Amino acid sequence: MKNAKIIARMINESPEDARATWFFTPKTTPDRELLDMLNKERHEIALHIANKPYEEMQLLEKLLLEETCDITLLTALPGCWRG
Repeated sequence: MKNAKIIARMINESPEDARATWFFTPKTTPDRELLDMLNKERHEIALHIANKPYEEMQLLEKLLLEETCDITLLTALPGCWRG
């Protein structure tokens, strides 16, 4: 998470109207320090669901329970992607 914290700090300190969207998975969940850096004005939290949508969403909800943030769901359900 070291690189993520560096990027979050850069977004927060940018004089430009910079925004970031963070895509977390069950294996790449943010720690408290990173969550504290992600303010709503410049950061959006998204969950990339790959295998078990309900379980993966519940995991992220537990991590963010104390936070009041919106979560965007991105699903990759079998049979939905046609490239």
